[in-house]
Amino acid sequence: MIERDLLLNSTAAILLGTLAWHYPALRRSWGRRGFALYVLGTLLPFLDTAVQHVTTDDRIGFLSAQPLFQAPLYGLALIGALAVLVGFALSPRPALAMALGLGAGYAAHVVLSLLTPAGWPLLAPWTAERIALPILPAGHVLLLLVLFPLLIATEALPRWRRWIAPAAGVLAGAYLLAGAVQWGIVTYRVRGLATPETTVGVYPAGPWLARWLVVEEGPERYQLRRMYALTDPLPGPETMPRWNDEPLFLKLLGDPVVSRFYFRVFHHPVVRLDVSGAQITLLMQEVQDQTPLVPGPTFYLESDLSGRNRFYQLQRFD
Repeated sequence: MIERDLLLNSTAAILLGTLAWHYPALRRSWGRRGFALYVLGTLLPFLDTAVQHVTTDDRIGFLSAQPLFQAPLYGLALIGALAVLVGFALSPRPALAMALGLGAGYAAHVVLSLLTPAGWPLLAPWTAERIALPILPAGHVLLLLVLFPLLIATEALPRWRRWIAPAAGVLAGAYLLAGAVQWGIVTYRVRGLATPETTVGVYPAGPWLARWLVVEEGPERYQLRRMYALTDPLPGPETMPRWNDEPLFLKLLGDPVVSRFYFRVFHHPVVRLDVSGAQITLLMQEVQDQTPLVPGPTFYLESDLSGRNRFYQLQRFD
């Protein structure tokens, strides 16, 4: 998950919590301090990213490394430590109440990430593999566009406040339901594509829950289909090799930076290798970003033929 998506997920969690806070019963039990701790909990993963961003000069290693508080054990340990400090130093409330506020915000961020293709490394630090139910687009841009006007309306129209907060919950539920239903329909329609040698994944294509991406992943190539839930598939499928020079790529996978990007950062990486003169150039992108008008995140590696004197470059990583 790139930094932009971490920030957007935190924003969506904060907006949902802010609208929930307008319920009188919840506001009385939660209080301003509890709400502030909820906000801090939603920001824990992003705060870790921001600290690493400030303290490291290795931008490539920073983006390819596993963010610390995306591992639940580390995040829960931090929540417990902060709860004890805040509970004993700043408030007469017990530390458990502080932990509940932080934990609720952290959990909201985790759930919003689990429902996107980026997923969440729930089993870290034992494994870096992410668990995901990709029924909603990364960043939840559509949800944000719904929640922002509703939040403004709660302040501009105080008489309607008691109805606006429930409306926000209904619309957030409709957003979740729309993604789940469309994902289920597309998954059912493409169920026959899976074979013993291939796996099939269904992912939102873009932020609007309009089109879906079906990726058929084979040992050496991908087949890519773009489709709507209730209409015929768009022209395709597109077939793309995962790499154009397997022996050279396997050699370059010995580089830990290349390996981390290939196995951790990209979901379906496609590698293009070019050898010219005394130079090797590697270009890595997501399979769906191979022929767009605006390319997505891109990783470059340049080196001499011996593999030494390496130069790394990133484009469109926020």
